[in-house]
Amino acid sequence: MRNTLTQLKMFAWTVLLEARSSRVIISAIVIFSTALTLSFFVGEITITETQQTQAAITAAFLRIAIIFFLSLFTINSILRDINDRMLLLYFSLPISRPVFVLGKFIGFACLATLFCLMASALLSLYSNNFELAFLWGFSLLMESWLIIAFSLLCSFSLGQVTTAFAAVMGIYLLSRSITAIILMAHNPLKVYSDSVSQQFIQGFISVLDYLLPRLDRFTRTDWLMYGTVSTEEINFILQQTIVYLCLLLAAAFLDFYRKNI
Repeated sequence: MRNTLTQLKMFAWTVLLEARSSRVIISAIVIFSTALTLSFFVGEITITETQQTQAAITAAFLRIAIIFFLSLFTINSILRDINDRMLLLYFSLPISRPVFVLGKFIGFACLATLFCLMASALLSLYSNNFELAFLWGFSLLMESWLIIAFSLLCSFSLGQVTTAFAAVMGIYLLSRSITAIILMAHNPLKVYSDSVSQQFIQGFISVLDYLLPRLDRFTRTDWLMYGTVSTEEINFILQQTIVYLCLLLAAAFLDFYRKNI
């Protein structure tokens, strides 16, 4: 047990060391500096509800930037280990593959926690309630953990940065917009409502609704603008995160087991 914990800590630490050597701090400075600049610009051109508009625009930018960056960094880090034959070095030691995957995930999750804490601190400047900024950051953290887990799966399955990143972003954007897609699919123009193609589309969208996480209910901007977050929403986010995180990590374990090193 102690040996397993040591190995998990080692792999998590390698992620943080790689983040430092890859100048992740510079990327963080660029992201948050851009967010501040954007918020100041919006504050200058907004006539009413300036603070709420600044919070909304800054939150939307930070969410997209952090998710994109963490996904790309995760994919690039895993594929670098594979292409540089680092896995041969790791598994020449008594280390199991699940320990490698879980240790890497912990490292990426720690990096995501740092980014989300910084985002919450920045948004607290525009929110009258620090608790709302914290809950928004917590939701972003859960969302980023799911994206990291899916990025791990795509890295092992697809084996290329471009295709893996495109797959992750495609599923992410689909999950963020699934509610709007369902509404459009089930409320078509009357002339097409009974066609076979429309019924097929409705069935296909219903299957997607069952398979994809409801990321459209994560990290909502209106929490910061109107303070409408509820306990039920936070519980829903926790339940979705636990279920899909376990499924994604299990899929990554299985896919990595079948991979020849």
